[in-house]
Amino acid sequence: MESKLKIVASVLLPLALYLSVFAKTAYAAEATLTIDYVPAVDSGTIITGHADLKNGNYSDYNVTLYLQVIRREGEKVWGPKPTLANPTVPLDEKGRFSLNFVSGGLDRIAEALYVYLVPKSFHPDESESRTVLAAAASASVYRSASGDIEGVASESYIQLDSKAQQKDYSRISINFSPYVDGQSPEKGSKISNAQIEAQLSWIKPYADTIRLFSVTGELAKVYPIAKEQGFRIIGGAWLDKSFNESQIYAELDALVEVANKGLLDVAVVGSENIFRGDLSPSKLISYIAYTRGKIYDKSIPVATSDTIQSFLDNPDLIGVSDVICATIYPFFNGLPVDSAVSSLKSAYESLESAKPIIISETGWASSGSPQGLAIASMDNAKKYFDEVFEWASEENVEVAFFSIVDEEWKTEGDAGDVGRNWGHFKSDGRLKGAYAQTYAKIARQPLSASPSEWAADEMLKADAAGLIPNYLKESFQSMITREEFADALALLAAKEGKTPKDAKSGIFSDTDNYNASILFQLGIASGVGDGTFAPDRTITRQEAARMLYTAAKALGADVESGNGVSFSDSRDISDWAKDAVAFVTEKKIMQGTGGNMFSPHGGYTREQSFLTIYRLYEALNQ
Repeated sequence: MESKLKIVASVLLPLALYLSVFAKTAYAAEATLTIDYVPAVDSGTIITGHADLKNGNYSDYNVTLYLQVIRREGEKVWGPKPTLANPTVPLDEKGRFSLNFVSGGLDRIAEALYVYLVPKSFHPDESESRTVLAAAASASVYRSASGDIEGVASESYIQLDSKAQQKDYSRISINFSPYVDGQSPEKGSKISNAQIEAQLSWIKPYADTIRLFSVTGELAKVYPIAKEQGFRIIGGAWLDKSFNESQIYAELDALVEVANKGLLDVAVVGSENIFRGDLSPSKLISYIAYTRGKIYDKSIPVATSDTIQSFLDNPDLIGVSDVICATIYPFFNGLPVDSAVSSLKSAYESLESAKPIIISETGWASSGSPQGLAIASMDNAKKYFDEVFEWASEENVEVAFFSIVDEEWKTEGDAGDVGRNWGHFKSDGRLKGAYAQTYAKIARQPLSASPSEWAADEMLKADAAGLIPNYLKESFQSMITREEFADALALLAAKEGKTPKDAKSGIFSDTDNYNASILFQLGIASGVGDGTFAPDRTITRQEAARMLYTAAKALGADVESGNGVSFSDSRDISDWAKDAVAFVTEKKIMQGTGGNMFSPHGGYTREQSFLTIYRLYEALNQ
């Protein structure tokens, strides 16, 4: 279905508004509703307009209207008009209508007028959301006490592909919150633009979309920065049961302002407000209608985000939303990870909506107390992420994973200790190793620094082969740590299709690096003794040789060799590394350091590491 919007300026009446919208519903293939005249606040009682039908008869449709005093605290939308007993007016033979919307009370001072074109067989009642579901087209008018009148059309269905910036299903969407290392919105922590820019740069190679939960406070800073970096943004107004009506409308108006500045692509009103019991469905529906009416660009979908059950229990929420933003957490439902993805798929399919569906939150905690049969662990977080991303990519389902970083201030779960453990990145920008394999498949960023001239050709080939971790694509002449070397070597293992059947993290007591554990289980890395890995220590040349040798063996290479190259410092090579040095030098994977020296206890640079890993890759695939 194609939704179109045209606004025609009036040249006859100073208060006339010409608003039209095409919308497809079950009742009409295509319809246009235009408001021609509306009086200023407290100065008249009649609104006039006309409808256009691409096909069908005017006699088959009526017009009804609902009202709202926007700034009156606690005031709900009421109607229908002209009266509850006679809730509609017909169209004449040319599709025109005239409707008296004042029958008493606050009608004359209502700022918001919501007008709907409905089939003649439909009888509107006090439920505006029911009328929204039945409407073939709709338009809204907002009148200020000062006499200003603003006309905005709203439509029944909006396709996500109506946005100029499209979702790239080969890349991820991710929930974004910048608070790290003790920062917290509850403490009023201030977040610098530089921190936001850095965090967005972490995910830029992998994600095209971020979701934000608020448009005020520190999160307001994110929108212009993220747009500048080219992100598609699902932006949200945070609504809370502690908010009074003025605070709620301030948040909604901020959402509208951000949308009208072109800084978001999907506008989300509230998050799990029905699930938490913060708002009644009718109140939330009125806030969605208010927001939609105030946003100028009608290609921006307006929705709320809530649980699958909240939508199933309140179908009017589906009716009033342009897209369905559903939160699905098998973890919090206490399901084991082996059945979690099938549960997510079933929940997704249960909506059976003709409208686009975004899974606006899902994920798995990497540590913390169990939720029933759901075990929080890095291994389970990896399994869940890998399987969900694979399914979503194949089926073109948008999934916004939770979340970019661990947030220490969050307390969720039965024991209150899992809320802080959902991040994909560490606070210093390093990707958690468990996610590395799938992230590496998503995108690779270009080299951000120049390698040495002698290494340039092979470094470019190593990068093209996907053998350089994104976070290590700089400072190539600096020494590499054991953990960094493990991250690079794990990319080779993954590229060769080698992973343990039952991968487990936490093998070493001094690091939670997933790749170090993977290499241990593959027989590639053994640590430095006493169950430790020494992740931050610079790897020595003989240690690098040993890991390259054991990697070759684990990946199926013939590691039998002669004596290798004879070096003047061969006696300095440890016994456990002699076979490895012989292998890597005979196969020309590693070379000496000059002066017929191997320098077994010397350090190893990043570029030396990456090009020797590439040489091993070449040797494996000859």
